[in-house]
Amino acid sequence: MKISEKIFISLMCTGLLITPVLALEATGSATPAEEKGVKQLREKIASKVEEMRKKDQRAYGGLITKIEDSTVVISNNQGADEKKYTIKIDDTLTTIYRILGTTKKEIKKSDLKVGDYLIVTGLMLNDNLEANEVYIDEQFLVKTAKITEISKSDYYLKVITYDKDEYILDIQSSTRQFMLNTKTKEIERAGFSSIKEGDSIHFVVSKTNPGEGKEKNRYDAVRVLVIPQEFSAQ
Repeated sequence: MKISEKIFISLMCTGLLITPVLALEATGSATPAEEKGVKQLREKIASKVEEMRKKDQRAYGGLITKIEDSTVVISNNQGADEKKYTIKIDDTLTTIYRILGTTKKEIKKSDLKVGDYLIVTGLMLNDNLEANEVYIDEQFLVKTAKITEISKSDYYLKVITYDKDEYILDIQSSTRQFMLNTKTKEIERAGFSSIKEGDSIHFVVSKTNPGEGKEKNRYDAVRVLVIPQEFSAQ
């Protein structure tokens, strides 16, 4: 059933028929009391329509794979379970924001580019999402792994997760590095030289911005927390 049909049926069921409104406007002889009633009726209708629209709101997230004149295609990038959505953007009705830390900045459709991670809210109609609001954000990957190799010269770590997925983490000057102190059990800032093969590591990387020219599963590390292997053995 289309959204318009659902709204019409709902208005019929709740008695919010607009015929009296049209009749009063046609005669032009409405009294102040009747005009007040018309205004209240209009407000009830608008409120009911808005309520139904909110109930049909949906939110989807994914990476942009294609940009056309008035549509954007996003993918949730889930391998065999991958789903793609066509997002319809209206220049007058759709608002687009870029998330900047804890704030947001309104931008234009022309600022979107393939590879951006979007969170979109709107109405799903005929397999197209009619976008109300679009947010450009970062998509983060959070994993726990064991360190299998360390390059002291090139400042990277090779790790393998408990699901047997392998990653290369480039440690940059901007990477926030922490380590569990095995004596005090406190988490402290740590340097690259204190990390050892066999240590466990919790890491955060940006899938949206992995770093320029990166091979598959290689990322600039945003944050790492290292658990020394001697602690795991306790």
